[in-house]
Amino acid sequence: MMDWQVDPDVPDQEWPERERLAAVVRATLKEAGLAHPERASLTIRIVSDETMRVLNRQWRNNDAVTDVISFPMQPGPIYSTDEYLGDIALAYPFIAVEAGRLGLDLEAHLQHLLVHATLHLIGFDHAEPEERRRMQMKERSIMAGLGLHDPYDTWRQQEQ
Repeated sequence: MMDWQVDPDVPDQEWPERERLAAVVRATLKEAGLAHPERASLTIRIVSDETMRVLNRQWRNNDAVTDVISFPMQPGPIYSTDEYLGDIALAYPFIAVEAGRLGLDLEAHLQHLLVHATLHLIGFDHAEPEERRRMQMKERSIMAGLGLHDPYDTWRQQEQ
């Protein structure tokens, strides 16, 4: 079960259909090799930029707003959809501004952030170059399978 929460201090926004977002999470889990992605249990929480700043400072020692943070609940290295996977926090309006800067619509950007965050819940990371390469390859594959943009080509184009 995917629990969807929007904090009361988040500015009003019409969010994409929850079933579409749940399908993105399930596709990510399936592509990563987890059995029974339809049984996945996690929470997707939309937080205000200020709440994200607090979470980022508290959990990552970084006093800044970021787009997404994952809170995995399973220690790995084996992950199971039979147990709670964890929580994903997404910052709004930060992600809307970021989507505009990248030339993406909000739903496409949100879908990428869910792919990225879900991979973090099941042990993917990007702290080291080899981990980053492995995670980005998986993200690209999942995004292509969903008929979405290559997020890293988009970011490279924006940086030039």
